Amino acid sequence: MTPRRLYAPVVLALLAVAGGAWLGLGRTWGSVDLAPEGLPSDTLQVTGTDAVPLATALAVVLVTSALGVLATRGRGRQVLGVLVVVAGVVGA
Repeated sequence: MTPRRLYAPVVLALLAVAGGAWLGLGRTWGSVDLAPEGLPSDTLQVTGTDAVPLATALAVVLVTSALGVLATRGRGRQVLGVLVVVAGVVGA
């Protein structure tokens, strides 16, 4: 494939992954009912943002990298690609 044919799929893939990350982080990952003796019961819910706070920053990096692909060309896209790979490895 030519680089021109990969342009749209890369941008759409970055936006899809970032959107999926935001959706997943906003959901409840776990909940527990607390009922200590002599006190009222309560439910504790943990969202993805509570469990992994830096994952939101990774989603922002992905969105901005998609915009960066649109704004750059040549060597700038190569540097941006390396930064996205590094962010993905750090995030994993």
